[in-house]
Amino acid sequence: MKNLDFVAIKGAEDSWVLSQIDGVESHPDGKTIANCDIIGVRKGGTLLGLKTPVKPSSLVYSADKKIIQETLDLPKGGIYLGTLDANKDVPVFVDAGELVSKHLCVLAQTGSGKSYVTGVIVEELLEKKIPVIVIDSHGEYVSLGTENQNPKEIEKMQEFGISPKAYRVREYSTDSRVNPGAEQITFSDKNLEATEIASLFPAKASASQTGVLYAAVLEAKRKGEYNLVDIIEIVGAMEGASKWTVINMLEVVRATNLFTDNPTPLKDIVKPGTASIINLRGASPEIQQVVVHRLVEKLFEQRKIGRVPPLFLIVEEAHNFCPEKEVRMSSKILRTVASEGRKFGFGLCIVSQRPARVDKNILSQCNTQVILRVTNPNDLKAIAYAEGINKSVEKEIRNLSTGTALMLGREVPLFVNVRVKRTKHGGVTVSVTDQKAAVDTILSFDCLEQAAFKKYGKIKKVYYPIWLIKSAGDRFIIDGIKGRLMRHEKGWLAGAPVEFSEVNAARLKSMKDAAKVGYPTKIVTADGELLSFKVLKMDIAGTASAVFGKTALVKEAYYPYFVGQNVMIDGVTGTVRDAG
Repeated sequence: MKNLDFVAIKGAEDSWVLSQIDGVESHPDGKTIANCDIIGVRKGGTLLGLKTPVKPSSLVYSADKKIIQETLDLPKGGIYLGTLDANKDVPVFVDAGELVSKHLCVLAQTGSGKSYVTGVIVEELLEKKIPVIVIDSHGEYVSLGTENQNPKEIEKMQEFGISPKAYRVREYSTDSRVNPGAEQITFSDKNLEATEIASLFPAKASASQTGVLYAAVLEAKRKGEYNLVDIIEIVGAMEGASKWTVINMLEVVRATNLFTDNPTPLKDIVKPGTASIINLRGASPEIQQVVVHRLVEKLFEQRKIGRVPPLFLIVEEAHNFCPEKEVRMSSKILRTVASEGRKFGFGLCIVSQRPARVDKNILSQCNTQVILRVTNPNDLKAIAYAEGINKSVEKEIRNLSTGTALMLGREVPLFVNVRVKRTKHGGVTVSVTDQKAAVDTILSFDCLEQAAFKKYGKIKKVYYPIWLIKSAGDRFIIDGIKGRLMRHEKGWLAGAPVEFSEVNAARLKSMKDAAKVGYPTKIVTADGELLSFKVLKMDIAGTASAVFGKTALVKEAYYPYFVGQNVMIDGVTGTVRDAG
């Protein structure tokens, strides 16, 4: 037996009393003595402690799976986190409704696996068709759309009874040039507050410049509804030299493309069974603050009136958005969600590598805590508020191995052996000493030489994602972003006016022209921009099997284009079109 193992003794009325080893000591006389914390007996759904002490010399047994499950009230079904670390035959599930309604925090030092554990939780929520929105500072969660292909992890999946799988993911970014394939996230530019506008200025405004901005916003409010253009016009009509600097900075704000009169619909971001990743990689801290503030505020408003379904929001690097000793633009709305979100089905997950720097008002609202290895004394002190952390547990937190997590918030602290992810892990630490050649090979068509199109000026190569379906001589290409059947029309690869998921066998057979596109056979080094798949293999595999039978081959590939400022060229046929 070892520390934290579960043991059982016979109590009154022949009931089994569950205990957990809390420290093992070896004595000079050769004896080994273990101290135990008595957990109790569960009767009528209630965990009862012992009213009388255990008799001396009572026999102690290793607790079996049934006793542990019944006493700890581990539900069957729900969110599958893994197994008990001390008893790996006991699965650990968390009630999904309880997790969403009572909030969660995942705390760990860098490299201890906090993003991995959070990814496991996201997978399970998507299995339950719960909409998930992830504030992702580093672009780690987009890989939820790709099934796990790590041989070692696939082998370990058998221990947990799972298999590789990809989930439906939509990626949004403040700048799709930094994150190719992501959709540009935008917000309404109507009725922006002066503080929001000033936070986006490229430099700190002087007192006189701030005065000009506030005066302009105040005047705009008197006139009713307003937008950025109105603010610029009002500033332009003012007197004084400061206005020109303010106008220049307002034009910089407009150039971020964050605010438009056609904002991203929230109904697209909040969809059952879909993870919407707000990829903030490459965005300045100021823009990140504005995005989180505006998005969470609008989501909460719409959730309160029932215009979006119940959802779960994950905030990675939370210490940047709701710090302990500083009030930032996003702090107030996250505090509001933490304190009031449970009333409206708005779940919150706080993820941080620096618990000491996270607003304690928000952490205290998280009824479930998942804690991985933490060694920093200040961070340990910050999480000590959680019920169930004593000196022994604190020592274990310092020494937790990667892949083991402490879960608090239930009647008894549980050390969990976290299961393997079904999807590819996007948060792998890059080794600076491993300098392998970075070669990105893809399956693509024969492509014309870029030099042949010099007359069109500066152009770049773009690889468009497609799915290939092949069975019994029939070959079809599916648009990897829009999900439509593709075929050549007048030398141009075009989408048929029907989504593949809607077609039936008869309609496919009548669209044999799609096969005339050909079939790519070349593995090439990607020497251009790779657009990301929006339609996943799981989205089309079912239809492919229904139409072609189980022998249908569905394969990932890319179609090349050349894109310039005003021109788009089919990279296979050379057909030119106006980019507009």
